[in-house]
Amino acid sequence: MPGNKLNLLLQRRYFSDERIWRRYLAGRLAPRGARPVLCEGIDTRAAKSLKYRSANLRFQASRVWHHLLTGAGFAAANVAWGIHLRSSHVACSPIGLTRGES
Repeated sequence: MPGNKLNLLLQRRYFSDERIWRRYLAGRLAPRGARPVLCEGIDTRAAKSLKYRSANLRFQASRVWHHLLTGAGFAAANVAWGIHLRSSHVACSPIGLTRGES
C-alpha cells in the first residue's frame, strides 16, 4: 500500500544489503528534498501574501506531523513484529516442542 509505512515491515525482506535498506528506510520515514507546497502553479503575488504563506506553513507542519506519527507507528509495529517473529520461531522449532508434542 503506497504511503503506508507498515509495508516497510514486509519490504525489508527484499533487501540483502543492510546499508541500502537503512538508506531506503530513512528516506521513507523522513523524506528529504523539496518540501510539498499547498498549491503548485500559484500566482507569484498570491504566493508572497501573508495569508498564503501562513496556510502553506500550516500545511507543511501537518506533513511533518504526519511523518512523525507514521514513523512512531512504524517503530512500535516493528518492535511488535520482531517479538511476534521470535515467539513464532520458538513455537515452531523442534527445541520448543515437548516430548508429548513430537
